Amino acid sequence: MFGYPGIYHQGLLALCFLKATQGLQEFPSKGKEVLPEIKTSENGVNMGHFTSWCPSSSMEVENQKPPLCHEPIPMTREGNIAHKTLLEIETLKITEVSKESKKGLSLIQEMDDELWSLKDKIERIERNLYGNQRQQNIGKHTFNWDFEGLKSIYKLLSNQLKVQRIELGQEKSIVLRIPEEHLSEDPFSMYSKTEDFENDLTKLNLDLVMILSNILHKICPFKIDESVNHHIETSKMGPFYLEKLAFSMVGYMHKYHLISLEEYRLFFQTKDTLEIAVLNIFFGPVITHGNKHWTLYPSDYIFSIIQYTLGFEPYRNIYKALDAKGRTKMTFFFLQLSGIHHHKLHPKIHMREIEDEFSELNDQIFKGSKFFNTLEKYTKIMESPEKHVQEYHELMEIKKVLQRVCKLFTRIGDGPRFEKINFHFRFLFLILDFVVRNYGKEVLDEYRVGSEFQVRFDLMYSSLDMMAKLNEVNELASSLKKERLTNPERVGLLLEEINRISNQYQTISDFLSQSHQNLDKYCLIDFISYRILEVKLNLRNL
Repeated sequence: MFGYPGIYHQGLLALCFLKATQGLQEFPSKGKEVLPEIKTSENGVNMGHFTSWCPSSSMEVENQKPPLCHEPIPMTREGNIAHKTLLEIETLKITEVSKESKKGLSLIQEMDDELWSLKDKIERIERNLYGNQRQQNIGKHTFNWDFEGLKSIYKLLSNQLKVQRIELGQEKSIVLRIPEEHLSEDPFSMYSKTEDFENDLTKLNLDLVMILSNILHKICPFKIDESVNHHIETSKMGPFYLEKLAFSMVGYMHKYHLISLEEYRLFFQTKDTLEIAVLNIFFGPVITHGNKHWTLYPSDYIFSIIQYTLGFEPYRNIYKALDAKGRTKMTFFFLQLSGIHHHKLHPKIHMREIEDEFSELNDQIFKGSKFFNTLEKYTKIMESPEKHVQEYHELMEIKKVLQRVCKLFTRIGDGPRFEKINFHFRFLFLILDFVVRNYGKEVLDEYRVGSEFQVRFDLMYSSLDMMAKLNEVNELASSLKKERLTNPERVGLLLEEINRISNQYQTISDFLSQSHQNLDKYCLIDFISYRILEVKLNLRNL
C-alpha cells in the first residue's frame, strides 16, 4: 500500500495542511485573536511548553521524580534527544472551583491526553519516514516531510486549553507523561524489512484518525439541538477552525489513499462526528459569509454549491465519500440547523401569520429526531402497518405536517409581496424536495395535496435540477480553462449537455406562456436564463 509511492503521498500531506493553515483567513478572526499568547508565571518559568514545537518539552518519565528546572531540551531533526537530562515542570495547582469548573477541568485533562497521543504519533511517523529513507539509501529522492498542518492543530488546541484553564482558575502548566523507553529509541534501527515499516505506518495512520476523532468530540462546543441557545461571536470561532483542520487532514488522508474509503466512512459513523461536521459547515462558511445560494439548488446538491461558491472543498468531499444513508443524514442535519436558525438567514418579515406558521412547522420537523427517524423507517412501516401500530400513527402525523408545508409553500408562491418571503418559499420547497428524493413522492399523499400543488412542485423540482446541471457543466468548463487543455471532444459533450438543458428550459417557458396562472416564481426563470448564457459564453472561450 505504501512503499515508495506511499512515502510520496505521505509527503503530499504537507501541501494540504499548508493550505489549511492559510485558510484561517476564511474566518473573521485571526488565530492570535482567538487564542491569545500566554505569558510566563510569576516565578518566571516559561509556560510556553505547548506552543513551542519541541517534542521533549513538558515531559516527565513515569515512576521517576523530576529533577531541577531546565529550559526545554532541543531535539535533532530526526527526533534524537540531544541529552537525557529531564525537565522539571510545575505540578498542577487547582484552586477551589465549582462543580461545573471541575467538570471542565476533567475535560481539559482528557484533552491533554489526546494532545499527547497526537504529538506522539506525529513524532513516530516522522522518525519512521526518515529512518526508512536513510536505511534504503534513497539518495537524491528526498521527501520534504512537513508537519506544519499537524503542528498547527497541536499548538492551537494547546492554546485553547490554556485559555480554558485560566477561565476555570487553574495554573497554566501541566504534566505530560512519556514512557521511558521512548527516550532512547533509535529511529534508524527500528525496521529490518520494508514491510515492517509499511505495516507500522498503516497502523499509525489509523491511530492518528482515531485521535483526531476523539479531539473533535472534545472540542465541539455544542450539538445541533443545543445550538439554538448559542450566539456564535467571531471571538469564539476557535473550536470551529480547529475542527476544520482536523476534517481537512482526515479528508486528505483518504484522498491520497493513506486510509481506505471504508475507514473514512467509519470515521464519520462514529457517534456525532457527522453532526459535528455539519455544525462546522453551518457556523463556518454559511453563517460567516451569509451565503444563501444553496436555496437555488436541490437538497442533494447543497454541499456541492457551498464548496463551489465559497471554496470549502473538505465539505463536498465528505458528502461524496459517504454512502446513501450518510448523505441523507448529512443533508437533514444541514436543513435542521437552517430551520432552527432561519432568523439568521433572512431579514425579519412583517407578515406575522406566515412567520408564525413557518416557525411552527420548523419546530415540528426539526425539533429532536422524531421526524427523521420515522421517515427512515417509512418503507418498513408501510409494508406491514399492523406490526408497527405506534410508528404508523407517528407516520400519519408527519404526513399531516408535510401537507401543511405543501399548503404554505403554495400560498407563498401564489401570493403577493413574494420577495420579502423568498427564503421561506425556497426553504419549504427544500424540505419537500428532501422527502421526495430520499423517501418517494408517495409520502406527500398526492391525492390529499391536490393537482395544483403537484404542478407547482414539478416545475420547481425541474428548475432546481437544471440549476445543478448548469453548475456542473460550468465547473467542468472552468477546469478545462484552468488547466489550459484543448479537448474539442470534451467541449463538444459539454455543449450537447447545454443544448439539452436549453431545450428543457424552452419546454417550461412554452408551458408558462400557455398557462392562465402566473407560475414564474416556481421556475426560477430569470436565474436559469442568465445561467445558460453565462455557461455558453464560458464554453465558447475555451
